Amino acid sequence: MSCPARPPVFLLACERSSARIPALCGLLAATLVLFPAAAALPQVASDLAAALHVDLDQPPPYVRGSRVTGSVTNDTDYRLTNVRLRVDAFDAAGQVLPPAFGWVNGDVPAHGRAWFRIQVPPSAVRLSVSVVDFDLVSVQSP
Repeated sequence: MSCPARPPVFLLACERSSARIPALCGLLAATLVLFPAAAALPQVASDLAAALHVDLDQPPPYVRGSRVTGSVTNDTDYRLTNVRLRVDAFDAAGQVLPPAFGWVNGDVPAHGRAWFRIQVPPSAVRLSVSVVDFDLVSVQSP
């Protein structure tokens, strides 16, 4: 790219803008190289979610008062945090009640377990608990 014949102030600006072109090309190339890896992250997360198991403490109907308690077992090599749970509850007539959400207390260590307690509607007699979200902390050594 050649700069037009202008006073030195404009020449300096032209040289600076032409120096940015290689940097922008490098940034674009890096983005294109990294994009397939970013697209694969949801697959990794779904594989990890399949290795998380929810266990409820009480026998059926699983509800003690207006709360449900249990644990999440992590069968992965990753320490997890911010594990969010969804409780789908049903009343005695089988009608769906509004879902309840809660968190696992603390981190869930690799190949370990952490507990939860979530408030549910008092009319709940049957429920289902599932993991809806979590964050990876790090790979944990055995």
